[in-house]
Amino acid sequence: MVRTYKKKDGGREANRVSAATMRTATMMVIEEGQSVRKVSSDLQIPRTTLTRYVNEAKEKGISNVESFAKTKAHRKVLSDKQEEQLKEYLQICSRQHHGLTEAGQTISI
Repeated sequence: MVRTYKKKDGGREANRVSAATMRTATMMVIEEGQSVRKVSSDLQIPRTTLTRYVNEAKEKGISNVESFAKTKAHRKVLSDKQEEQLKEYLQICSRQHHGLTEAGQTISI
């Protein structure tokens, strides 16, 4: 049985793509009309990642894409406004002692 696992090709670090490269690849697909498959193989970018960025750029416009850096913004559940509203609500509930546990301690945020 193997005791320690050794990652092949550096694991996820091998798939890191700079923001400039991703912007260039997206522009190649949208403005020059090249296929996603060809651009992804030429620049060694995962095809599904490039597809996600291209779809976002087509939807919002290439200048309105939030960031070509890996921020995991595509996994965000709440908008910034909703997060702020939730934060305010939880603070109000905390001040009204809705966050008390059975032991009588408050849950901090």
